[in-house]
Amino acid sequence: MRFPENAVAELLVRVEQLSVTYSPDSDQPIRALDSVSLEIRPGERIGILGESGSGKSTLAAAMLRLLPGDARYDSGTIRFKNQEVLTLSESALREIRGAAIALIPQDPALALNPVIRAGDQISEVLRAHLPMSRRDRKARVEELLAEVGFDQPQSIYTAYPHQLSGGQRQASCRPGLFCHH
Repeated sequence: MRFPENAVAELLVRVEQLSVTYSPDSDQPIRALDSVSLEIRPGERIGILGESGSGKSTLAAAMLRLLPGDARYDSGTIRFKNQEVLTLSESALREIRGAAIALIPQDPALALNPVIRAGDQISEVLRAHLPMSRRDRKARVEELLAEVGFDQPQSIYTAYPHQLSGGQRQASCRPGLFCHH
């Protein structure tokens, strides 16, 4: 679906004709995305459906420039708030990743590092985006954990991922908590 040109300024995300190929060492190149286009307005929610291997995760990672080393952008553009993501510097990307855009993995077991306490991982993302003392970060993380519905945020903060249920791990990586891996 194409929107009128005057509506472009209102777009939050615009992906146009994005193609991505994986080139593993041992196999032939694999076209993971072929001319994908989509537009998202502020406040709008979209769902991306497809069978396993159809490119859903590749699209999400590509939009944040988080593709693995064996992937390449063949063509297309990715715009976020009218900025071309594919040409942003790493420092500019760090400013928007986690603070303005987040990727929540489908498998919560993969969202958190298993050897670092959950609260410390969330705190690390806050440290990367906000100038706060360690004590203030800890307090803010506990506030955020309470906001997403944890009755005992202190226990979630100090727990290792294997000590949390799948739902707890996934909730620990909701927008606002800025979880990454």
